[in-house]
Amino acid sequence: MCCAASSEVTDETLDLEPIRDVCLTGPGHYLGHEQTLSRMQTDYLYPEVGDRESVNNWLDQGSMDMTEQARTRTILANHYPGHISQEIDEQIRREFPVEPPRERMDKAELSVGTPSPPTL
Repeated sequence: MCCAASSEVTDETLDLEPIRDVCLTGPGHYLGHEQTLSRMQTDYLYPEVGDRESVNNWLDQGSMDMTEQARTRTILANHYPGHISQEIDEQIRREFPVEPPRERMDKAELSVGTPSPPTL
């Protein structure tokens, strides 16, 4: 799923050189052209909640709709284990790049209850 931003019409976006490259000396399609990648990175919005997988992959991965995905991401972003002692946490952090920092895992900073998913 992607959404196109408003189309910008400039000399650069109307450049005939990529058309010449692709049609006369290139493979006959724009997928491998550097301008295509550049335009895709600037002209398209790729939503954070949405699935760009094939239908079969989506089914294999549990068939979560956008609301379920948002809820899962919210829970994972805001849930911190309370059963790990400070000593064990420090030992794990010395050996592995753990995020978020311990300070964010302090129970006093956690909200009570289940977070609601972002508004879609």
